[in-house]
Amino acid sequence: MTPDFSFLDCLALPVIAAPMLRVSGIELVSAACAAGVIGAFPTANCGTLEEFDAWMTRLDAEAVAALDRTAPYCPNLIMRRDPVRVMAESS
Repeated sequence: MTPDFSFLDCLALPVIAAPMLRVSGIELVSAACAAGVIGAFPTANCGTLEEFDAWMTRLDAEAVAALDRTAPYCPNLIMRRDPVRVMAESS
């Protein structure tokens, strides 16, 4: 299987906007992608699963509106061991 590197055509520079805890919000990620830089964010920056879904939906919609000429985004999954929060989010 040959890797697909077609996303490289959307990059202005081979750069990733670092996923910074409490800093990388939807506006920063969206602007980075629009500027041709991979926009990364820690998923913990989304307060809820609904907010995470809204971020993903927005970034997908912006990519479609730009005819997929935006750089990709990169959610940084942070695994937690807080069972109370996991249970609260899953119910």
